[in-house]
Amino acid sequence: MKKVLSILLPLIFAVSIVGCNTEADPSSMQDSVSSQASSVISSGGEESSEAVSSEPAPEHRLSFLGFGDNIIHGAVYHAARVMENGKVVGHDFLPFYEDVAPLIAGADISFINQETPMCGDHRGFSNYPRFNTPQQMGKDLVTLGFDIISVANNHMIDQGASGLAEEIDFLDSLSVFHVGAYRNQKDYDTVRIFQKDGLKIAVLSYTFSTNGLSLPSGSELIIPWTDKNIMTRQIRAAKELSDMVIVSVHWGDEDSFSVNQHQRSLAQMMADEGVAVVLGHHPHVIHPIEWVEGESGNQTLVYYSLGNMLNSQLRFRNMVGLIASFNICWREGEAPRIENASCIPTVSFHRQGFKDYRLLTLEHFTPELAAAHFSNTQESAPVTVEWAKKIITDYVDVEFLPDYLK
Repeated sequence: MKKVLSILLPLIFAVSIVGCNTEADPSSMQDSVSSQASSVISSGGEESSEAVSSEPAPEHRLSFLGFGDNIIHGAVYHAARVMENGKVVGHDFLPFYEDVAPLIAGADISFINQETPMCGDHRGFSNYPRFNTPQQMGKDLVTLGFDIISVANNHMIDQGASGLAEEIDFLDSLSVFHVGAYRNQKDYDTVRIFQKDGLKIAVLSYTFSTNGLSLPSGSELIIPWTDKNIMTRQIRAAKELSDMVIVSVHWGDEDSFSVNQHQRSLAQMMADEGVAVVLGHHPHVIHPIEWVEGESGNQTLVYYSLGNMLNSQLRFRNMVGLIASFNICWREGEAPRIENASCIPTVSFHRQGFKDYRLLTLEHFTPELAAAHFSNTQESAPVTVEWAKKIITDYVDVEFLPDYLK
């Protein structure tokens, strides 16, 4: 498992601690070479002056992958059961991710939105609309190499306040960097900073909904709502304590490929505040990827919706997703910048009878697998590889597409 170092710093000290808060503008970052005149005595006894040029500071580079909604429906955890002598003795989700496992392990930093809560196996497991996922899922995410897990989404309190508290305890026990659920106001007002190779990345996470559910009166637990005032305050504090800010946000309209006004308004606010990257999810279908210009001229990379990862929804549009892919580059003394922004298209696969679950890259989704896909039972037209490609190319600008789709 990749090594993670996290630093928790209280927001109340943000005004007194200064970090890197220069906007990351890919178009304005240039290598600089400094030189200085050095006086030396020549072998002939004469003083001369010569320019001694220092080499540019070495460039650092980190690869980042961001996964969308990981939805463990009942059929998924049923398929993951480990049986001994006719009895269920556990779950194993790792085979479902074999195709993408090398990508996760190979990335310097990898993120996922765990859509369905993992609130304790003693509660029993449950499906939509009030999920409870086997905690083996969280253990397997760590084994796969995910560095950052977000749980701020509309299902986060499906098991009530006690369930959310148990999920926080569970995530703490995994020693994994996690965001999106907070024990109390002090915990919520603590900036989570993921540190890698000396770079400090503040990670914030928000949701627009909890499906009408609410915490009981008197609960100290905090839901991180998409409130502009709170988000602005936290982003500003996070910038003071870090080199860059990445925001995970659960937003948008389910099953709609269109970006709504709420998404655009929040994206513009985050760009104006200097957020480097926004990782969006919730609609269960993909949305466009854009550079949004902030009021200072900075560019914010916004993935409006990454769509679904592993899931057991019925329609083929919900089977096609995106993995966010970009590099974070910087030199000592310079602000980090985002380069090579792109996506890796995926297809969530399972056969009729809810069997053979797999999360595949689109490159590995063959005509044979398309013909065997469960969604053929729900669609009026046959599932094809070309249909999956069309979904991607209809909504993702060519700038962000992998070469084989351009």
